[in-house]
Order: sequence, then structure tokens, then C-alpha cells
Amino acid sequence: MTASGARGRRFAAFPHAAVLLLAPVAVVGAAVMLEGTTAEFREIAPTNVDIRPSVLSGPMLGPADYSAMIKDAERRIALGEERVSRGQGEWLWAETLAAGLLARFDLAADYADLARAQQILADAQALAPRGSGPSLRRASSAMKAHDLALAERQLAVFMGQAVPPSRSDRGEVMAMRGDIAFYRGDQALADQLYRRAGENDPAGDQSWRQAVLALSRAEYDHAIMSFAQMAGPRATPFTRARLALRIGASESARGNWGRALVFYKAADGFFPGYWLTRAHLAEAHALNGDMAGALSLMTEAAELSDAPEAMDALAMMYRSRGERTQSRAWAERAGAIWQQRMQQAPDAAAAHAAEHELVFGSPERAMALARRNLDARPYGEARLLYANTLMAVGEIEAARAELAAAERGGWRSAPLYAAMADVEAMAGDAEAAAKAREQALAINPRIFTPEARLAWLGHG
Repeated sequence: MTASGARGRRFAAFPHAAVLLLAPVAVVGAAVMLEGTTAEFREIAPTNVDIRPSVLSGPMLGPADYSAMIKDAERRIALGEERVSRGQGEWLWAETLAAGLLARFDLAADYADLARAQQILADAQALAPRGSGPSLRRASSAMKAHDLALAERQLAVFMGQAVPPSRSDRGEVMAMRGDIAFYRGDQALADQLYRRAGENDPAGDQSWRQAVLALSRAEYDHAIMSFAQMAGPRATPFTRARLALRIGASESARGNWGRALVFYKAADGFFPGYWLTRAHLAEAHALNGDMAGALSLMTEAAELSDAPEAMDALAMMYRSRGERTQSRAWAERAGAIWQQRMQQAPDAAAAHAAEHELVFGSPERAMALARRNLDARPYGEARLLYANTLMAVGEIEAARAELAAAERGGWRSAPLYAAMADVEAMAGDAEAAAKAREQALAINPRIFTPEARLAWLGHG
């Protein structure tokens, strides 16, 4: 494979569009069938679980759809604005406003909300008396902004406050330290901290975090079973949709594109109108051969959200059809938004902006952005992205080193081994390339098909 060919391979993380990876979910058990699969759900990737969307069903408590949940966040923002205007420097009211902004950011992925919330929380912390302040929420905001050092400092501030933290807060602090370890590439420490958090506070379920950790190891059955068990009676429509999206993305990552489509449809039913669900539905339609339906759905997602992730995916779809004018138009529109986001929250935007540049722009700019992303969060996925940019500029040995470091750290995915196959082929090591190819195919038998390049969101 040539360096120019490497530019065509990029792998984005699933929910970074809406910062959904590590938010805890209150859960109870759900029924799961474990043995065998029916013809309707049979796919080519190996699986020992037969999970149906029906296991995610239950009481629908909370905002019923995307529009209602956005309105709820906006009411919280308006209340926060009112309280801040009357609060004369009261940090608690500022935290209320920041919480509303962060809630809307989690849904709409407007980086202006994230940037504003961070500034409000920083100002509130400065106003708060010693031993108080919004340090825990500021740590959470820092995680969304990919600022691990700030998150770590704020957790330490919170634990040192005048009022001793509650048991649940202590458990959440330990779990967030696990998140920091995860994004620093220490999966073993993350696992240990998640387990300790669960032992110290059994009510604070860490199943979501453990499932994400399983995904990073390509343990898809484990992750899917965990997600399925989280849809308890108190789960909101949004939570049920998120779980369906995660199961669908897990299936897509191992090449079970038909199963992915089924779960994305379920997510749309649980929580209608969500742009991120529409984007995943579009991708699944494309992977399953329905490009007309895919283009319609992805256009809807892009126009509804103004999300550059959807625009990039749409540009890739048009490119696959040879429609270069349409592809360039969407890519240019996405590129302008990525530039804006790099001004608003540079560390949070760097990975996605790098992926955009790698496919539609400059490999040198992609490499610089991927390096920034790696410096901020040196975990397996960041190393994989950086390695792909290194291959695109012909830095073969450096790419090899990054991929090896990702594997040593415990990262496992079909894209990782596909990149290893590419870099070994570029280095002239046919035996190592063949071995890596086999490892990639063992995880996702469709990883090297032409259609797999359309998996912008749910690739693994």
C-alpha cells in the first residue's frame, strides 16, 4: 500500500460527536438470550449472544424525543441565566447555567456551549470561597474538552473541599480517575479503578464504563451484553436510544451491518428526531447497499444538526459514487466548521479535524492535528489515528511504533490490525502484513471490503 493510499483510511470514534462515551447510566438487569442466532439476525462475524432490541424496551420516563430534550436543556439554561443575573456572584447559580449548557452540548454537540460552560465554571471556581466551588462539574467539563490534566486537578480540589464528599461522589471521583487512566492509555489501571469505584459505591453502577473498556479490547459480546442489561425501568427514552446506538455500533465494528441497522432503527423509535441516530442509520443503509436511502438520511442529519461529522460522512458517500462536486461541497462546509471548533475547544475537536484533513485536505495538517490529539489523550485510538497520518506522509517506522504502542497498551480493533497490515506492507514485510491482515479479519471479516470505507461512525 502506498502513502497516498493510506490517506483513504481513517477511523473516527463513535460518539465523539456528542460526547457519549463515558457518561454513567443508572441500570438494573435485563433479560438476554445467550445461545445461538436466528436466520434473521445471523451475520458473518462470530457472536455468542442473540440480543434483540426488545430487551431495551420499558417504561418511557423523561423527555420523549430530541426536540423535547433540547427544550428541557434550554429551560435549564434560561433558569441559569436568570439566577446568574440576580445572584450577584453566587457560584451555585453559575454552575446551574453551566450544567444546562453541558446538557445541550451532549445532545447537539455545539462546541460554543462547551467553551462557554468551561469559562463559566472557571469564573465560578474563582468566585467560590476556599473549600467550595463547582470543582466536580468542572472536572466533568474538562473531560468533555479532553483536558485530562485539568480534570485531574479539579478532582483533587473536590476531594479536598471543606464538606466531605458523599459516598456516591467519592465513587464517581474514583471512576473519573479511571476515565483519565483509560484516555492516558492505561487500560489495566482504568479497569482497576472502575472495579474499586463499584466496590466502594455499589449504587453507582460502572457498567457503562466497563462496557466501553470491553469495546476497546474488541470484546464485543461482553460489551453488548453489558449494554443490554442497562435498560432498567428507570431508563429514559434517551438512555434506551443510546444503548441501542452503542449495541448497533458494536455490531457494525465487527462487520454485522444488518444487525447494526436493526438496532439503529430501534434507537430512532425509542428517541425520535435525534440527529446522531439518523447519521448512524444513514451509514448502516450505505453499508447494506441502500445508497439512496443513506444519502437522504445523512443529508437530513447534516442539515438538522450542522454537525461536520455528518457532512464528512456525506462527502465520503458522494465520493464513493464518483460525484466529486457534491463531495467537495460537503467537505468544504465541514472543513469550515472544524476550523471554528478548533477555536472553541481545540483538544476536543482535534481528532475529528485530523480525520477530515486526512481524507479531504492536507496530510501534513492531519498529522499535526493528530499529534495534538495524541498529546491530549495518548490512548490506543489516538495512536491509531496518528499512525494513519504518519503513513500518509511516508513516515513508516514512526507509524509502526505508534501501532505497536497501541497494541501493547491493550487496544484491539479491526482498524488497528488493518493499519498494521498496511504499514507492514509498506515496509516490505509480507509475513507480518499477512499476520496482521488475519488478525483484522478475525475481528471484522468485512474490514477490507470497499464498503467498509463508508463506516465513518460505527467502524470500531
